[in-house]
Amino acid sequence: MIVHKRSEVEPLIYGESIVSDIDDIVRDLLELRFLTDGLAEDSTDSPDAARKIRARVRKSFDLVERVARWGAPGTIAEVLSSVRQEYLEIKNTLRVAYRHRGLSACLTDWQSPVYETTCSFSMDNMLSDGIAEHVLDYKRDGHLEAASYERRFEREYLSHLGSDTIKTYLTSCGMSAFSSVLHFLQGEYRVAGPAMALEPMYFENIHLARAFFPDLEIFRPQGKDSLRGRLEEVMPRIIFVDAVSNCGEVMVHDLETIMDFAATGTVDETFVVIDSTCLPAPLLPGGMLSDLPDHLHVILVESLAKHHQFGMDGVTGGIVAWHAPERIQSSFFKTRARFGANIADSSVGSLPCPDRRNLENRMRRHARNMERLVTGLELAGGTSVIESISWAGNGAGDCAWFRSPVASIRFRKEFARVDLYKQFEDTVLELARTCHFPLGFSTSFGFDITRLYVTAPATVWEPPFLRISIGTETASQVDELVALLIEADRRIFARQPAGPRAQVAPNITNQAEAKKAPAGRRSGTFTGETALADYLDPANYAPAPLVELPEKLNPYASRGVRILAKMMPLVPLMNVKSIPAYSMLKAASERGELRDVARIIESSSSNTVMSLSVMARLFGVDTTCALVDHDIAPALLRMLQLFGIEPFLHPGPGHEQFGKLEPRAYRARSMGDRPGWLNPGQYGNPDNPAGFARYLAPDLWAQTGGRLGILSLALGTCGTMVGVAGELRSRNPHLQVVACCPARGQAVPGPREKALLGDVTFEWQNIANHSQEVEARESFEKSVELVRNGIMGGPSSGMNLAGLLSYLQYLDGEGRLEPMASRDAELVCAFLCCDSPLQHVDEYFEALGEEYFPAVNDVPSQLAP
Repeated sequence: MIVHKRSEVEPLIYGESIVSDIDDIVRDLLELRFLTDGLAEDSTDSPDAARKIRARVRKSFDLVERVARWGAPGTIAEVLSSVRQEYLEIKNTLRVAYRHRGLSACLTDWQSPVYETTCSFSMDNMLSDGIAEHVLDYKRDGHLEAASYERRFEREYLSHLGSDTIKTYLTSCGMSAFSSVLHFLQGEYRVAGPAMALEPMYFENIHLARAFFPDLEIFRPQGKDSLRGRLEEVMPRIIFVDAVSNCGEVMVHDLETIMDFAATGTVDETFVVIDSTCLPAPLLPGGMLSDLPDHLHVILVESLAKHHQFGMDGVTGGIVAWHAPERIQSSFFKTRARFGANIADSSVGSLPCPDRRNLENRMRRHARNMERLVTGLELAGGTSVIESISWAGNGAGDCAWFRSPVASIRFRKEFARVDLYKQFEDTVLELARTCHFPLGFSTSFGFDITRLYVTAPATVWEPPFLRISIGTETASQVDELVALLIEADRRIFARQPAGPRAQVAPNITNQAEAKKAPAGRRSGTFTGETALADYLDPANYAPAPLVELPEKLNPYASRGVRILAKMMPLVPLMNVKSIPAYSMLKAASERGELRDVARIIESSSSNTVMSLSVMARLFGVDTTCALVDHDIAPALLRMLQLFGIEPFLHPGPGHEQFGKLEPRAYRARSMGDRPGWLNPGQYGNPDNPAGFARYLAPDLWAQTGGRLGILSLALGTCGTMVGVAGELRSRNPHLQVVACCPARGQAVPGPREKALLGDVTFEWQNIANHSQEVEARESFEKSVELVRNGIMGGPSSGMNLAGLLSYLQYLDGEGRLEPMASRDAELVCAFLCCDSPLQHVDEYFEALGEEYFPAVNDVPSQLAP
């Protein structure tokens, strides 16, 4: 959460979405600057166009800076929207300018360049150095424009792969790149032996591969063991695979297992052909091509009409990258010429210059937007035409952030007709036009504007599906898109004839669909090798129920106040801390911080460390340690041991060393700095609130229809407050947030009194409208009321409810409750139930006394008549 203050009297709080939108727009403008600089480079006709574009970009930069400093939230949103529109218009201007540059660079060129002439008029080409008899004397076969781009592509996008022989060859399009490779392997190099294609794969690639290799073995792996086993059975000489499949089933293929088999499990000459269109070559794992045996040759095939034009889509183009000896490369160069697959000279000049940093920035935006889109969609089982969304959300190595730029939506069986897919598309189009939302309807991907397209409506290779190709919209625009898709889904379903419509569970056949489809998470089915990891991933949690309290628990019900309990005890680990535990460890893994880590250590005595111990095993760390107070309750200590946690007793209040040693959180940090140890640091780790913002806030927003007026949360690490409330506040600046904590000197399991929040670095004070201290006894009593009415919320849940009721009483006393309730005809309030009461049973009796609970009676020896 970033806080800007116009004055000490008038604070202006920007939520995550506004800050994210500002960052998005700034990155958009930086991309324009990069493309403008590239336009002017090595061109005599483009400087004037570049100068005019630069002026427009500078004006937009200035506007964003001024509004970010001084604008009100509504003004900021309006200005950012106009600057985004200006970005799209400038991008279109650049698109045309790049086409002009490509044409003008070779406008006077001869396609069969002259290397000597006796003519009095010039017959020179713009690029002529090196042209000689039989050398670059026919542009159909090769030209200097392509050679310059190819060398830059190798430096920018392929150098990290670790190959000292890799060379690239431009082609007229992605399909001609793949066809050229097929023709070379089968028709000219004549590879003998089995060929295998791994599904899922782009259906046209399979169709072509079958035409060249009639005996092609097609295999759909079900995990590493399945893949390795089948490779060893078939022993293919050629392996075809999409790095990320571009079809109805989107999946990141296991390149590590494929490459390991090809390198260590084969002795004959072997070719691995990887289509990297959906996972561009610069995002492939570093060192993938280093130290490979001489008999293994790797071919990368990629379309340049997607990501490499930075959304401009001006020309077609493809590229083939060969990790192979010179004898093979030179032979393929001739094959490309004979096959007529070389790229046109004007097309090369229309391509932006390869630049890894700018391409990666763009891919990160696509990844962020795809994740935001898919996780934001609320697919209501039984009330939706959609069965599943297939997308890839598991990058590798340094690019673990990668998410597929495409997703495939499949309708439930009874709705899976081409006409209904088209109706859905038309409905989205109608809604987008009504609210002036920029959206495209066409093929391909990698654009600035999201596209929808009904794919494979007439092919026999696979059933039709709706493809979403995510754009580079701002975070707020993605949220708008989510709302459009939900509404279109609702309308299509409502138009269908009434009848029995049972929930249809997705057909889970691979890791990607089981792990990443929100519709799949609603089926509650997790299978295969990754079942546990999928089950414990918060991205796959079904939204925890949001349950309205009856009037006997809500004294303000008759006055239009609705109180709802968010039931986090019903997530897999039965507590809300499973979310930050996963978020912190996943982020640490993506940064490489878990390498060589054998032990996790955290200052926690219950939910956080219990969740960390389970989640850590998903990331390969089997031992988790807990730093706890010396007087920890025996039952709680045993529960830690049940989870396999190693407790370390730390002097707490009442111990003679208390106050003489550094606090528990600091001691945990020191222990975590030792080799082989890691302290996630829940009290200051930004991945703590980020997890709540990513996984929990969207659920609350969707379940309340964006109408949440008051949210009551406890203060512990304050990650929930900053993550959930901060994200919701960014969507609704009028949201009232109540921060609850135990009264001074009192204890409630989980939350901490204000005096003990000193080691918390999250700025919860900038989010909370009101802080409420709650007596411990009242917290336990409210929890008991909830439990006895079927709401299984622990003591902190009771505290959150008590704090909310106290705030409502305060508003009522100030005369503000009625206006808030009458504004929308009701006031929607929610409080978080953080964990179950069952682990705290002894503490209820300590806090409330035996007399509070029903007496234990002996069975009478004789029953009264």
